[in-house]
Amino acid sequence: MTTSTEWASIDDGHGRLAGKLVIEGEPWVSPEWTDSAVRHLRSQCRRRHPLIERINVAAVVYRQHVAIGITLIDLLAMLSDALVSALVIGSVRRIVSYDGSRIDVDTDRPRVEVVLSW
Repeated sequence: MTTSTEWASIDDGHGRLAGKLVIEGEPWVSPEWTDSAVRHLRSQCRRRHPLIERINVAAVVYRQHVAIGITLIDLLAMLSDALVSALVIGSVRRIVSYDGSRIDVDTDRPRVEVVLSW
């Protein structure tokens, strides 16, 4: 599995901040994928402290195909744990919504695109 992550901070012009992460590779609900995502998040998100603000997570999970048995809830739980383990956010309790999250299909480039706003 090839996984790369890039972090870009964004000011939306209304006093709110956001950050975008892109994790390449087919997402699976597995410890191996989570471990790989954590390593890449740590290498790319060089914040001094994890976010402790109230955070919205908007994740679009692009799969090669729609897999039966893997739900968006499972994928969001795995992603949330990876964000905490990588010290991007301080606690899953800081996540107040997952507005805009969904599963989609991209047969050529499976990935997870995450926008955190606070």
